[in-house]
Amino acid sequence: MAAAAIGTARLTPVAGFCKTLASGADGAGLTARAAREETVAAYRRIDVKPIAGALGAEICGVDLGTLDDATFAEIKAAWLQHLVVFFRDQSLSPEQQLAFAKRFGEIHHHPFMRGM
Repeated sequence: MAAAAIGTARLTPVAGFCKTLASGADGAGLTARAAREETVAAYRRIDVKPIAGALGAEICGVDLGTLDDATFAEIKAAWLQHLVVFFRDQSLSPEQQLAFAKRFGEIHHHPFMRGM
């Protein structure tokens, strides 16, 4: 494969590079994993359990029906870090679910879907 030039830097594709990092053969994958675990451990109000290597986490230890601002800030940070978050065993009324959703921003009501 040919190398691509960008400014003064040259990028050369390396066969098997992603596989090497994923396996941790050069230590880079292990370093990234350790950094992610440190970040997860930094939450004080919620428990965050990564589900997969690329994205997704389960958030535990929280009742979405009664959130304070500091707990919501940690939930939003976890969502931004993991891109997809899951909450188990939540009993929310439609009003509580809407209130939780509104904390992320304006709710879009799809014209073809019946809303709450």
